[in-house]
Amino acid sequence: MEKMKNNSLHKLVFMFFLAFLFTCAIPTQVFAIESDSDSTIIVNMDDMKLIETLSDTTEGKPEFKGPAPGLSSVTIADYGYLPNGNFGVVVQVMGYGNPQTTTFNGRPCNLVGEQYITSGGNVIVGWFHTYDCGPVTQPGSYNFSTTYRSVVSPYGTITRNATFNFG
Repeated sequence: MEKMKNNSLHKLVFMFFLAFLFTCAIPTQVFAIESDSDSTIIVNMDDMKLIETLSDTTEGKPEFKGPAPGLSSVTIADYGYLPNGNFGVVVQVMGYGNPQTTTFNGRPCNLVGEQYITSGGNVIVGWFHTYDCGPVTQPGSYNFSTTYRSVVSPYGTITRNATFNFG
């Protein structure tokens, strides 16, 4: 009887050991999604610079290989006048996510350019998106808001809000 209990115990320990090995052997990717945040940006209309519309980079794009990184951050990378005279905002998106809504004072913005960000030469890790927010015709506070949703796990959303004070 004692030998049978001892044998069962060894089998149980061995099964837990195998389960532990399989758990450790399966690679998992964990991506942190940053929290939403708001910011206020003071803009002197006389000192605004011209930003170039980022060219569409669909031609010659690196190959997609393996799993894509999930959306991890959305930040305002740049802003200024576009070549057409409208106010523009460049959003840096790290990871794979689609824009859900982008507005400027409640009006939809147009995505007018995108450029991918690579790591290691040919691995796409994010994008710069240029938005045409329309004309700014008078001093005041203008609210910019953009929301992106991850296209891969963990499928979260990130909203970035900024108030541009034109004076």
